[in-house]
Amino acid sequence: MEASERVVLSRSPLFSGIPPEELPAVLNGAGTRESFPAGSVIPAAGMAGRRLGILLSGTVIVMGTGGVPLNRLGQGGMFGAAALFGKGEGAPTHLIAKKDAEIFFLSEEETEKLTNDVWIRRNLIAFLCDRIRFLNRKVATFSAADSTEKVAMALAERAEDGQVAVASGLAQLARSLDMGRASLYRALSRLEERGEIRREGKKIILLAHARTDSTIKP
Repeated sequence: MEASERVVLSRSPLFSGIPPEELPAVLNGAGTRESFPAGSVIPAAGMAGRRLGILLSGTVIVMGTGGVPLNRLGQGGMFGAAALFGKGEGAPTHLIAKKDAEIFFLSEEETEKLTNDVWIRRNLIAFLCDRIRFLNRKVATFSAADSTEKVAMALAERAEDGQVAVASGLAQLARSLDMGRASLYRALSRLEERGEIRREGKKIILLAHARTDSTIKP
């Protein structure tokens, strides 16, 4: 394993806090490395066995039912944890390589063996707890009765450095929120009138006094 890959793994949720130089000894031969060209579908847990994936390079998009993008994973991003150790299938999502991706996979058996290490076990539990919080925020967003509140919560959740990029246009944002474009435009106008956001081209700026209770990400 290359030194740069050890650095990426040491920054991932599973191995956070473990020095890169100690990883070969910790892994003890566990794990495989696979390449996926841009545009390819990454096999789901049910197709390739239960396994945990950590993105060494590239970008992966997590797609939900109906082709709605749910998450974007970059270097060090981890997926597949929810499918491990349980019964039945995981959520109906699939993964697409947005850019050429190199992924480090651990089988369920390898992951279980690694959790004999107290630090790794704690990291995995913390990651799963963060995922529960993330999904709770998703549920809160989609169950909001008022469309303006729903959009405000969604923007706060997606914000990076106080802004949300809408490079693909507002139509995609509307689809991801399961609402019509007209309803989205009205909600954004209300938020602007309330002084919570400002639209600048393909960016939505969350102003200082806008709500921030949903900005923590897994």
